[in-house]
Amino acid sequence: MPLTHLNPPTVYPPARNAYSVAVISSGSRHVHLSGVVGRDKDGKHEGDGGMAAQMRTCMNNVVKILEAAGAKPEHVVRMTIHTTDIQRYIKEGDPERNRHFTAGKLPTGTLVEITRLADPQALIEVTVDAIMD
Repeated sequence: MPLTHLNPPTVYPPARNAYSVAVISSGSRHVHLSGVVGRDKDGKHEGDGGMAAQMRTCMNNVVKILEAAGAKPEHVVRMTIHTTDIQRYIKEGDPERNRHFTAGKLPTGTLVEITRLADPQALIEVTVDAIMD
């Protein structure tokens, strides 16, 4: 299924080139992931529990869930990231997220800083929408 990633020159550019302003899709199968955090399959935070470790585990979980649905990261059209520390996320979390996407073909996205998440140990929570044929 072809996706068209848009960053029109008639509007402001994406901050840090971290997302696409719009994605046009023609797929008919949609996958919507609930909030995903950086816990392993036993529910434990891996590594040192820091932002990079949590985002690495979170993105690995996202990929596993997408694969279970027959999708891949390239099918992701929207990603919303809630974090307890935006500056730390930009420095440590963005690189982990970006490993899963091709430059110029990034999903649309929103990054929001919040006071805390439902999981008090979580520093990030990601929701994802993917579209496939």
